[in-house]
Amino acid sequence: MKLTSSKTTFARKLRKNQTDAEQALWQRLRNRQLVGFKFRRQYVLDGYIADFACVEARVIVELDGGQHLEQKAYDDKRTQAFAKHGFEVLRFWNDEVLKNMEGVLMVINEALDTPSPQPSTPGHSLLQSNSPCPSKKEREPSIVLGLGCDRGTPEETIRTAILDALASIGLSVDDVSTAASIDKKSDEIGLLSVCKQFGWDCTWYAASELAKVDVPNPSEVVMKYVGTPSVGEAAAILLAGGSKEDLIVEKYKYRGHDGKNATVSIVRTT
Repeated sequence: MKLTSSKTTFARKLRKNQTDAEQALWQRLRNRQLVGFKFRRQYVLDGYIADFACVEARVIVELDGGQHLEQKAYDDKRTQAFAKHGFEVLRFWNDEVLKNMEGVLMVINEALDTPSPQPSTPGHSLLQSNSPCPSKKEREPSIVLGLGCDRGTPEETIRTAILDALASIGLSVDDVSTAASIDKKSDEIGLLSVCKQFGWDCTWYAASELAKVDVPNPSEVVMKYVGTPSVGEAAAILLAGGSKEDLIVEKYKYRGHDGKNATVSIVRTT
């Protein structure tokens, strides 16, 4: 009991002195932002303190700096202790979190989806190549995306919009078969880069084609600037060959730190 009390006190101190990487990741995990799962920071378990823990999914996330190599034996003991209680341990370098946050969140999301008792090793994930994380379970892509964005929207903003929209309904990029947008965006570097990264072909529709589609959220502003009251919603419906009733996400809006906006609409095809 005394040990637990001292560890709890120390955990409180750690919460007040988080590293930059810990603060950045916590801002994305707190308040059930990731697929509705609750995370706790500086979680005390079996005499050790985990950086972040989702008790309901039995997933622990550990962030490591350069000292990890010097205290590997100790960290291995911590991992074994956590695994004994049924937790999967994901380890990331601080640098991975700061430079590839969306990739880190994708890996965590997959672990929440299908927890495994096998711990990961920092620096040995697909994040190094900035590749999308493969699904832990085989599944056929079953949805299409309709994408819209401001002129000059950066890749990071578009990618975050897509990942957040998918996460809001418990899906990941592995569920996506393809994407579509208006032909006026066919030269958008950010949009093209995201589709290339995730391996999606993008279908481009003329404004006149999109304007014929009945959508739940037509916009006069969009009509003024691109000649159709809808881009993402209409593009997704056209690509899927469905109707507005098939939209499972009508119009997810995301505004990046750069002030640029991206929208994502999602239709299930099967």
